[in-house]
Amino acid sequence: MSRHPQGTELAFHNQAGALVTVAKTQTHTGHTAYPWTCHGCGTGDPGYSARIRSKSDAEQHAAECTALQITT
Repeated sequence: MSRHPQGTELAFHNQAGALVTVAKTQTHTGHTAYPWTCHGCGTGDPGYSARIRSKSDAEQHAAECTALQITT
């Protein structure tokens, strides 16, 4: 079983080891979106249509964020 959320396309670790993921989803209009989420601080973006833009933002966030992994 994967420790990454369902739909995860890319995963990075922030400075404290928390996951920052980019997922592939479908919008209510049927378009593909790539939202990213930091599983440390909870920051994210609802997603861009361009995977490369979400990847870039997620990587930049991971390089700067020091929050620990959120646990449930």
